[in-house]
Amino acid sequence: MSAFSQPTAYAPRAVSLLPLRQFGGWRLKRYLLAAEASAATAAVFESGVEVALQLLPQPAVTALRPGVGYLILHRGADCDYIVLNWWDQENEHLTRVLVRARQPGARWQQAADQSFCVWDMQLMHHERNAYVQHVLGGACDLDAYLADRYGAETTR
Repeated sequence: MSAFSQPTAYAPRAVSLLPLRQFGGWRLKRYLLAAEASAATAAVFESGVEVALQLLPQPAVTALRPGVGYLILHRGADCDYIVLNWWDQENEHLTRVLVRARQPGARWQQAADQSFCVWDMQLMHHERNAYVQHVLGGACDLDAYLADRYGAETTR
């Protein structure tokens, strides 16, 4: 049995806000997260976003589903990730992860043995708090939820 080795030390990653994305009645916040800020652009992820959007349930809005969520476009150290998140069943946070190796001809695939990471979770934490405050807090103000974004050009 091998021992756990010393992991790579945590270092902050740049987070950029992108415009909201609308699709089939859904309204999604978008974040760009990168191990190396200069290497990340939203265009790198566009073909994967098109795949991810097809994973959203329809109709977007039901008695238990508000039709809001968010996308994390994450340029990791070795691969690109799209973390699709949406709210359903009033208070449940559903997630799908797509991954693409950074090599010529690589395609976006739904992750089989990968999930979100500590950098994605910083955004998820913010989104959880925003959803509780603006949607579950009594007012059910979806526009306020969508306007409540993790800080622009922040590193954590």
